[in-house]
Amino acid sequence: AGDTQADSVDAEAGHKVSANRDVSARAARPRLLLEYKTDSWTDIRDAGGKRLIYRMVEKGNRLELDSSPSYSILLGYSPGVSVSWDEQPFNQAEYQRENIAYFVVGEKKKTSSTAIARE
Repeated sequence: AGDTQADSVDAEAGHKVSANRDVSARAARPRLLLEYKTDSWTDIRDAGGKRLIYRMVEKGNRLELDSSPSYSILLGYSPGVSVSWDEQPFNQAEYQRENIAYFVVGEKKKTSSTAIARE
């Protein structure tokens, strides 16, 4: 009977180990990939609002970012840029108006009401 209790404790310890593995899997950040078929003005900011890219990116260039859990992106000529998030194509067309697109990819955290309100 004593051995049975020891087995259940080992099983619980095993669950803790697998939970730790899940934490390390979540720590791996998704990647943002932009591929330019045409020139496009590009403004990319990380989750904290820090400007990472703010310039004209020329046709043929490829940008890869993986330092943030989310990014806000403004593309001056959205139809000329392919966007992928976490190795999946991202369709920015629904955020596009007159070829300009503004959108956010990644975790959408509400940090404070001032960060969200942009009036």
